[in-house]
Amino acid sequence: MQPVVYLIGSLRNPEVSKVAKALRKQGFEVFDDWHAAGKIADDSWRDYEQAKGHSYSDALQGHAARHVFHHDLFHLRRSHGCVLVLPAGKSGHLEFGYVVGLGKPGFILLNGEPERFDAMTQFAYSVQSTVQQCVQDLKSFPWPKIPPMPTMHADEVIPLALLLEGEGTFSIGKGTTPRLVLQMTDEDVVRWAAKILDSAVWQTTRTAVYKKIWACGTSGIRAAEWMRVLLPYMKSRRQAQIKKTVATWLERRTYNRRDNVVWAKWFGITEGDLN
Repeated sequence: MQPVVYLIGSLRNPEVSKVAKALRKQGFEVFDDWHAAGKIADDSWRDYEQAKGHSYSDALQGHAARHVFHHDLFHLRRSHGCVLVLPAGKSGHLEFGYVVGLGKPGFILLNGEPERFDAMTQFAYSVQSTVQQCVQDLKSFPWPKIPPMPTMHADEVIPLALLLEGEGTFSIGKGTTPRLVLQMTDEDVVRWAAKILDSAVWQTTRTAVYKKIWACGTSGIRAAEWMRVLLPYMKSRRQAQIKKTVATWLERRTYNRRDNVVWAKWFGITEGDLN
């Protein structure tokens, strides 16, 4: 599987779709669905809220704003990197900084030679002036091995995280294998989770009470990738458990040190967390 790239830009910029097409042609999964809202989406939202007598601060607490924010935030978090297509507004630069702050690479595509130079664009992994150069830099970036994953939707993955918060197990199996397992007596719930995880369902028996236990889950690097996506939605105890599991996996995974550095950044794991 190729990395997931979050494409950042302006609703008014037609170049966004062209850049997305160029990235998809190279095999990247690109998230640019926000661009479907159209050129005047933000203006229409402002006019709607002002007609109700709402200030900007009021509007940010409305259902529309919160839905859009958390939907886009989910995809910013699950991405492996981002491309900022200029020109872009304040939101675009905030999103870019957020992704880079998570330890992921950010790429900037200029809209021609800038009139004013800005030294702080050096937070980006690369700054290029053509789509071809930008795409080439993404292709040459040392991405770690990323496993094939099912399609992820916020309205499924976030409820799954809440379920795993109470009923999931994150651990190291035999050797160096990370494991994510859900076990419950509710078959329908387990089958729902298995569909999202793209997992098989199996059955065990709890000897003490002779109840059927249904289970699903995944292991290996695929489990690690699921943990990465789920991590922001877990509470502190589960986050610590996931980070400990991944840190142990990386400590024992001695055959690919370069990949391990990237995985550690994605989980916010420092050298001090590794033995």
